[in-house]
Amino acid sequence: MTSLPKVLNLVQQFPRIRFVIDHMIEPPIAEGAPYAGSQYLFDMAKFNNIYLKLTTVNVRASRNGKGSPETFFRCW
Repeated sequence: MTSLPKVLNLVQQFPRIRFVIDHMIEPPIAEGAPYAGSQYLFDMAKFNNIYLKLTTVNVRASRNGKGSPETFFRCW
């Protein structure tokens, strides 16, 4: 995700503003566990002002490739 550093900079610069990120930035769920390519997403948990919007796009993607809803969403 090339624009993620810019987003995280804004999140840190404005800690009182809530940031809602649509489709959870569409992480690479199809790669399967341990979801190393999604680590940037898991790392966002340290920010209290980031909210990830889970959509049907994410649920459908979690059923592709080696991924599954049970293994991906358990990571949270």
